[in-house]
Amino acid sequence: MDFEKHLNLHTLLILRDIIRKWWGAELTWADREGVVRGGVPRCSVSVRALHEKFRSSPGPWRADMDGCHPGSDILGAPVHVQGQFGGFFFVEGQPGPEGSDREKLAHLLELAADELARASTTLAQPDTGARAAAEVFAGAHRFEDIVGTSAPMRELFRMLEK
Repeated sequence: MDFEKHLNLHTLLILRDIIRKWWGAELTWADREGVVRGGVPRCSVSVRALHEKFRSSPGPWRADMDGCHPGSDILGAPVHVQGQFGGFFFVEGQPGPEGSDREKLAHLLELAADELARASTTLAQPDTGARAAAEVFAGAHRFEDIVGTSAPMRELFRMLEK
């Protein structure tokens, strides 16, 4: 599974920005081999431990671990596509105290993992990506669907389409 091409999905870019602004942390990706892509981990030992935890079982769907030294706590969410482990997103550092803020961050990591898995599954199917895009944009450029149907508006639509 080659997820690298999907890491610039709009949703993932927004999640990276939210996590950076709200928690002062970086959303980082590691592939199924545990190789970190798009960032430099503070503690490679913690990243390896998280990788082993995700790789060795079909669950958990998130992990919150103490790092090997102060300030290296790690929170992560794995990406599973069709039952196969494909890698994981994680955030290192001190993403906040236990409780609701940390829980919110965990949900954002799960959202990132779900979005990457969904995009990978959808685009891997033959013609599905093109078909889905065609369905979305089929009526998107029809001006008459935006505003009323009066004679002056229809005339304006005809001029805009030329």
